[in-house]
Amino acid sequence: MKKGDATRAQIVAAAAELLDSQGYHGTGINAVLAKAGAPRGSLYFHFPGGKDEVATAAITQTAELIEHALVAAFARHKRPELAVREVFQLFEARLVETDYACGCPISTVSLELSGSGSPVLAACAEAYEGWTRAIAKALQPQLGRKATERASLTLSLVEGALLLSRATRNLQPLHAAERHCLELAKAD
Repeated sequence: MKKGDATRAQIVAAAAELLDSQGYHGTGINAVLAKAGAPRGSLYFHFPGGKDEVATAAITQTAELIEHALVAAFARHKRPELAVREVFQLFEARLVETDYACGCPISTVSLELSGSGSPVLAACAEAYEGWTRAIAKALQPQLGRKATERASLTLSLVEGALLLSRATRNLQPLHAAERHCLELAKAD
Protein backbone atom coordinates (compact mmCIF):
# COMPACT_ATOMS: atom_id res chain seq x y z
CA MET A 1 0.00 0.00 0.00
CA LYS A 2 1.32 3.41 -0.93
CA LYS A 3 1.89 5.98 1.80
CA GLY A 4 -1.00 8.12 0.53
CA ASP A 5 -3.36 5.14 0.48
CA ALA A 6 -2.27 4.21 4.00
CA THR A 7 -2.92 7.75 5.24
CA ARG A 8 -6.36 7.75 3.65
CA ALA A 9 -7.16 4.38 5.23
CA GLN A 10 -6.01 5.63 8.65
CA ILE A 11 -8.24 8.69 8.39
CA VAL A 12 -11.26 6.56 7.40
CA ALA A 13 -10.63 4.08 10.23
CA ALA A 14 -10.24 6.86 12.79
CA ALA A 15 -13.41 8.56 11.58
CA ALA A 16 -15.37 5.30 11.72
CA GLU A 17 -14.33 4.67 15.31
CA LEU A 18 -15.10 8.22 16.44
CA LEU A 19 -18.43 8.38 14.60
CA ASP A 20 -19.54 5.18 16.33
CA SER A 21 -18.72 6.34 19.84
CA GLN A 22 -19.27 10.11 19.55
CA GLY A 23 -21.68 10.55 16.65
CA TYR A 24 -21.42 12.91 13.72
CA HIS A 25 -21.66 16.21 15.57
CA GLY A 26 -19.35 15.04 18.35
CA THR A 27 -16.63 14.03 15.91
CA GLY A 28 -14.42 16.89 14.83
CA ILE A 29 -11.87 16.90 12.05
CA ASN A 30 -9.05 17.64 14.51
CA ALA A 31 -9.97 14.56 16.57
CA VAL A 32 -10.01 12.40 13.43
CA LEU A 33 -6.60 13.68 12.36
CA ALA A 34 -5.14 13.20 15.85
CA LYS A 35 -6.47 9.65 16.09
CA ALA A 36 -5.19 8.86 12.58
CA GLY A 37 -1.83 10.53 13.20
CA ALA A 38 -2.27 12.40 9.94
CA PRO A 39 -1.37 15.99 9.02
CA ARG A 40 -4.21 18.42 8.31
CA GLY A 41 -3.24 18.83 4.67
CA SER A 42 -3.70 15.13 4.03
CA LEU A 43 -7.35 15.34 5.00
CA TYR A 44 -8.19 17.89 2.33
CA PHE A 45 -5.95 16.15 -0.19
CA HIS A 46 -7.81 12.84 0.22
CA PHE A 47 -11.18 14.33 1.13
CA PRO A 48 -11.69 17.70 -0.57
CA GLY A 49 -15.34 17.58 0.55
CA GLY A 50 -14.22 17.79 4.18
CA LYS A 51 -16.05 16.20 7.08
CA ASP A 52 -19.03 14.95 5.06
CA GLU A 53 -16.76 13.16 2.61
CA VAL A 54 -14.71 11.56 5.42
CA ALA A 55 -17.85 10.50 7.28
CA THR A 56 -19.40 9.07 4.11
CA ALA A 57 -16.26 7.04 3.43
CA ALA A 58 -16.22 5.80 7.04
CA ILE A 59 -19.90 4.83 6.97
CA THR A 60 -19.48 3.08 3.61
CA GLN A 61 -16.45 1.13 4.81
CA THR A 62 -18.14 0.14 8.06
CA ALA A 63 -21.27 -0.92 6.20
CA GLU A 64 -19.23 -3.13 3.91
CA LEU A 65 -17.43 -4.76 6.83
CA ILE A 66 -20.70 -5.54 8.59
CA GLU A 67 -22.29 -6.80 5.37
CA HIS A 68 -19.32 -9.12 4.83
CA ALA A 69 -19.71 -10.40 8.40
CA LEU A 70 -23.42 -11.06 7.77
CA VAL A 71 -22.76 -12.89 4.51
CA ALA A 72 -19.98 -14.93 6.12
CA ALA A 73 -22.15 -15.90 9.09
CA PHE A 74 -24.94 -17.12 6.82
CA ALA A 75 -22.44 -18.96 4.61
CA ARG A 76 -21.01 -20.81 7.64
CA HIS A 77 -24.36 -22.14 8.83
CA LYS A 78 -26.93 -24.26 7.03
CA ARG A 79 -29.62 -23.12 9.44
CA PRO A 80 -30.19 -19.34 9.22
CA GLU A 81 -31.07 -19.07 12.90
CA LEU A 82 -27.52 -20.13 13.79
CA ALA A 83 -26.17 -17.29 11.67
CA VAL A 84 -28.56 -14.88 13.38
CA ARG A 85 -27.26 -16.04 16.75
CA GLU A 86 -23.66 -15.47 15.61
CA VAL A 87 -24.46 -11.93 14.47
CA PHE A 88 -26.07 -11.13 17.82
CA GLN A 89 -23.01 -12.50 19.61
CA LEU A 90 -20.80 -10.17 17.57
CA PHE A 91 -22.88 -7.13 18.51
CA GLU A 92 -23.05 -8.23 22.16
CA ALA A 93 -19.27 -8.59 22.31
CA ARG A 94 -18.91 -5.11 20.81
CA LEU A 95 -21.21 -3.60 23.43
CA VAL A 96 -19.38 -5.28 26.29
CA GLU A 97 -15.85 -4.57 24.96
CA THR A 98 -16.61 -0.86 24.59
CA ASP A 99 -18.51 -0.61 27.88
CA TYR A 100 -21.69 0.21 25.91
CA ALA A 101 -20.05 3.13 24.09
CA CYS A 102 -20.45 1.49 20.68
CA GLY A 103 -23.30 -0.48 19.20
CA CYS A 104 -24.16 0.01 15.57
CA PRO A 105 -21.98 2.69 14.01
CA ILE A 106 -24.59 3.45 11.37
CA SER A 107 -27.47 4.07 13.78
CA THR A 108 -25.52 6.60 15.82
CA VAL A 109 -25.03 8.81 12.78
CA SER A 110 -28.47 8.07 11.27
CA LEU A 111 -30.28 9.31 14.35
CA GLU A 112 -28.31 12.53 14.44
CA LEU A 113 -28.73 13.36 10.78
CA SER A 114 -32.31 12.17 10.26
CA GLY A 115 -34.42 14.70 8.43
CA SER A 116 -31.40 16.29 6.78
CA GLY A 117 -30.32 16.04 3.18
CA SER A 118 -26.84 15.04 4.24
CA PRO A 119 -24.87 12.77 1.91
CA VAL A 120 -23.75 10.99 5.07
CA LEU A 121 -27.37 10.08 5.83
CA ALA A 122 -27.69 8.75 2.29
CA ALA A 123 -24.70 6.48 2.98
CA CYS A 124 -26.43 5.25 6.14
CA ALA A 125 -29.57 4.44 4.15
CA GLU A 126 -27.48 2.53 1.62
CA ALA A 127 -25.90 0.57 4.46
CA TYR A 128 -29.27 -0.50 5.82
CA GLU A 129 -30.50 -1.43 2.34
CA GLY A 130 -27.39 -3.54 1.74
CA TRP A 131 -27.74 -5.34 5.06
CA THR A 132 -31.42 -6.01 4.44
CA ARG A 133 -30.64 -7.45 0.99
CA ALA A 134 -27.87 -9.64 2.43
CA ILE A 135 -30.13 -11.04 5.16
CA ALA A 136 -33.04 -11.50 2.74
CA LYS A 137 -30.83 -13.35 0.28
CA ALA A 138 -29.73 -15.73 3.03
CA LEU A 139 -33.30 -16.28 4.26
CA GLN A 140 -34.84 -16.59 0.80
CA PRO A 141 -34.28 -20.35 0.28
CA GLN A 142 -36.11 -21.09 3.50
CA LEU A 143 -38.71 -18.31 3.56
CA GLY A 144 -39.36 -17.49 -0.10
CA ARG A 145 -41.32 -14.26 -0.58
CA LYS A 146 -41.33 -13.56 3.16
CA ALA A 147 -37.54 -13.21 3.24
CA THR A 148 -37.34 -9.46 2.60
CA GLU A 149 -39.96 -8.60 5.19
CA ARG A 150 -38.33 -10.88 7.76
CA ALA A 151 -34.93 -9.40 6.97
CA SER A 152 -36.29 -5.90 7.53
CA LEU A 153 -37.91 -6.95 10.80
CA THR A 154 -34.70 -8.62 11.93
CA LEU A 155 -32.65 -5.53 11.20
CA SER A 156 -35.20 -3.34 12.97
CA LEU A 157 -35.07 -5.53 16.06
CA VAL A 158 -31.27 -5.57 16.08
CA GLU A 159 -31.01 -1.80 15.71
CA GLY A 160 -33.63 -1.06 18.35
CA ALA A 161 -32.13 -3.55 20.78
CA LEU A 162 -28.65 -2.10 20.35
CA LEU A 163 -29.98 1.37 21.08
CA LEU A 164 -31.88 0.22 24.18
CA SER A 165 -28.93 -1.83 25.42
CA ARG A 166 -26.59 1.14 25.06
CA ALA A 167 -29.00 3.50 26.80
CA THR A 168 -29.76 1.14 29.69
CA ARG A 169 -26.28 -0.42 29.83
CA ASN A 170 -28.02 -3.77 29.91
CA LEU A 171 -27.90 -6.72 27.49
CA GLN A 172 -31.50 -7.79 28.18
CA PRO A 173 -33.00 -5.88 25.20
CA LEU A 174 -30.44 -7.46 22.89
CA HIS A 175 -31.16 -10.94 24.25
CA ALA A 176 -34.92 -10.43 23.87
CA ALA A 177 -34.49 -9.26 20.28
CA GLU A 178 -32.26 -12.24 19.55
CA ARG A 179 -34.95 -14.68 20.70
CA HIS A 180 -37.49 -13.07 18.37
CA CYS A 181 -35.06 -12.86 15.44
CA LEU A 182 -34.31 -16.56 15.79
CA GLU A 183 -38.02 -17.22 15.28
CA LEU A 184 -38.15 -14.86 12.30
CA ALA A 185 -35.36 -16.81 10.62
CA LYS A 186 -37.31 -20.06 10.77
CA ALA A 187 -39.79 -21.16 8.13
CA ASP A 188 -43.46 -21.07 9.17
